[in-house]
Amino acid sequence: MGASVSEKVLDLIRSSEMVGPQIYGNMAVTGLVNQDAENYGDILSTNLALEMGFLQVAETGNVPQLNFNATRPTLVRSGEAVLGGGKQDRIVRRSAVHEGNRGVDVFCIEAGRWSPSDTNWIHIDTPVSLRRAILHGASQHDVWNRVQTMLGRVGVQSSTNALGAVYQALQYDFQWKADKFKIVDDQVGMIVTINGEVAGCEYFGDQMCFSRDWKSILGNSYVPEVQENYEENMSMKAVQSGVSQFLGELASGGRAAEVVQYNGEVVYACAV
Repeated sequence: MGASVSEKVLDLIRSSEMVGPQIYGNMAVTGLVNQDAENYGDILSTNLALEMGFLQVAETGNVPQLNFNATRPTLVRSGEAVLGGGKQDRIVRRSAVHEGNRGVDVFCIEAGRWSPSDTNWIHIDTPVSLRRAILHGASQHDVWNRVQTMLGRVGVQSSTNALGAVYQALQYDFQWKADKFKIVDDQVGMIVTINGEVAGCEYFGDQMCFSRDWKSILGNSYVPEVQENYEENMSMKAVQSGVSQFLGELASGGRAAEVVQYNGEVVYACAV
């Protein structure tokens, strides 16, 4: 998460072509295109691995840890959450490719429940501000406070103070706004700007993995951060200025960043 990781993300951006941006209201997506990106199609996403039965999640009895058993290589990203299947909902602390049976460090995002559930674990991407806080070293108390803030800001009530309630109530609205943006040929990443400031950057090692996950990330991580109405589009100049400032922050190590490699190749990177 130091300067060297930020510089690696910066190198990945510079090795790509920036396209766009696409602007809708006070949100913009600048695409990152790389025609030479390798294909790591054998790496599953968390959501796909859960749906296909290649990833099993279980309680360990230790609140800040879950057990992930992946029978195929699975990219699990920081900020991804698993809901409903255990004694409380959790969010993953750090990105990694998981194989086999191992413990995964997590935070609780449902403060009011510690009781077994007879439902299956499901996956959701969560607000990028929460991921940023986690990568900057947030405590469990900080995470609970941010969940409470999000519930209050969007006007959603939850008897167990569960972040998942936000998505149960507003999923359609989030994805409707995400649908305003379109993927382009050979796209492997995106820089997302909100109100003239870059909220984060997502980069995948191949085009297929990006095309598989980008809509969930955009709709569930970035759209919930947009508070103002979509009445007037940001100017192109404001977007370009925000991206330029973001690249400078990366160069100086001023952003929380992650780079995940598998067999010596970058499969995922982010900077928030």
